[in-house]
Amino acid sequence: MENTIDYGKLEQTFGIRTSLQEQALITVPAADLLRPEVVRQVLDTYVPLLKAEGLDTVGAIFGSTFGSFAQGYQAALSLWNRRLPASIDQVTLQLISMGTYFKISFVIGTDCAAAPLDEEQRSAWVTASLGEFYNETILPIFRSIETASGINIGHLWGQMPTYSNYYVDYLLSTLEDEAAKTRLSEDYELLKQLDPALLDRAKNPFTAKPRYIQDLRDCDKQMRMKNVCCMYYKTGSKEYCYSCPKLKESDREAKREAYRQANAVAAH
Repeated sequence: MENTIDYGKLEQTFGIRTSLQEQALITVPAADLLRPEVVRQVLDTYVPLLKAEGLDTVGAIFGSTFGSFAQGYQAALSLWNRRLPASIDQVTLQLISMGTYFKISFVIGTDCAAAPLDEEQRSAWVTASLGEFYNETILPIFRSIETASGINIGHLWGQMPTYSNYYVDYLLSTLEDEAAKTRLSEDYELLKQLDPALLDRAKNPFTAKPRYIQDLRDCDKQMRMKNVCCMYYKTGSKEYCYSCPKLKESDREAKREAYRQANAVAAH
């Protein structure tokens, strides 16, 4: 089993780092986010940067960043058979300016536990690792974001499958190691089988059935609709994303037509 973590891939793909950046706008230990007043301070900083209409909007967007963090955690389990040190007292968040946009980075250590060699034991280890991560790290932070911003925690959980589906598809399309692909798919099924009580939900949100729409760029292909609205329309853009479930089909068709006409003009 592969055990060498590609930290470059973790940072580039999932925004997970192993060292703090000096020029961060905000640096906050994840454990401090259990205090809603600290979350409120983070959101108050984020609101003008995103040109967001309100705290619920920025709460949803802030919560969505944990989707990439969670998938980076799961990728480490599947690709490298390692469990990242991601308990709530082992993670620090930083708000970073990227020039034209802002992003949240997750900073962790490098003391990563290895998976058992036995396949049956490994499956139990993956299930336990995922359960602990979502129950003890993600859930309490989501509760605090809900309290501080007013965004319903169900919306925060609803955003997670959009990220998990995207990253699993992306990794399966780029990996060359067939054993790693198999582990990735099997471990994703273990996530879907996770006891929803660990997430304080009646139903596991990762079992949400995806809906498909015509691909914006290729009319012969299908793409997934987002599971819930990302709420970016309440920032500077003021428009629903093409894959937003709130977008009317007539407006989605108009976006397709506008995109294709623009491409046709550019091609001449």
